[in-house]
Amino acid sequence: MPSNRVVILRNRVCPYCRIDLSPGNESTEHVVGRKFVPKGTLENQWNLILKACDNCNGNKADLEDDISAITMQPDVSGQHFGSHPQLAKDAAHKATKASSRHTGKAVGDSQPNLVVKGELAKGVSVTFNFTGQAVISPERAFDLAAYHFQAFFFYLTFNPGDGCGPELPGVYAEIQAVSKRDWGNDVARAFMARTRSWEPQLVFTTASGHFRLAIRKHPDKQMWSLATEWNENYRVMALCGEESDLREFMSGLPAMGGEVYRGADGSTLIARTEKQLATEDDDLFAP
Repeated sequence: MPSNRVVILRNRVCPYCRIDLSPGNESTEHVVGRKFVPKGTLENQWNLILKACDNCNGNKADLEDDISAITMQPDVSGQHFGSHPQLAKDAAHKATKASSRHTGKAVGDSQPNLVVKGELAKGVSVTFNFTGQAVISPERAFDLAAYHFQAFFFYLTFNPGDGCGPELPGVYAEIQAVSKRDWGNDVARAFMARTRSWEPQLVFTTASGHFRLAIRKHPDKQMWSLATEWNENYRVMALCGEESDLREFMSGLPAMGGEVYRGADGSTLIARTEKQLATEDDDLFAP
């Protein structure tokens, strides 16, 4: 595909909900939202533009609002995950303007804090204070990723004659939504290893590296792997296809595990060591 221009589909049905489109219910949809990535990074870069119904377009935009802001934020030490000069500027702006749907507060004020108290020995107590990054609801992350996967699958299978393409085939199975510091965890590594030999259907990077997507098909089964990366910070992995095949694949994935801690306020923390992924081992989006 050309890397420096958009592709425009003349579709007649909404790629997300499948209703027939008309001038009264349709709007223009940039599948990689211009405000979802740092300002200006989509200039002279590949994107997909099509029509979507107003309802789906609005729901997708709502998901993009806080997810974009959170994926642009630096880690707890203040270090940004990407190096593009516009990233820090947009992150600071969005931190005050976007509201976390998880906390109801501005994204910049939504870092989770947890106090854990315990007893090391008789008469000796210890208190730990944990502060993390603003979090994305996994449900919202998978919902937004489903929009991305559906739109690009629609593009892959689009029939210009009838202005339509099929839905994602079979069942949509959520595997993992994870931030960059844990891209090397056991589940992510297993997903990558088991799907890397599948037939690539659409693999691309755009927005100066701030949006990546890969759709691959199993060589023998009606099963597709789906992966996307947002703002060099966050990845979502999923599958679609025959339910029995998906169950077999998922049964072979390792368990995440972790130690369970109870907070002083009754909250629960499952802690485990994050596993970073070395660049030379990362081929999730290899063409």
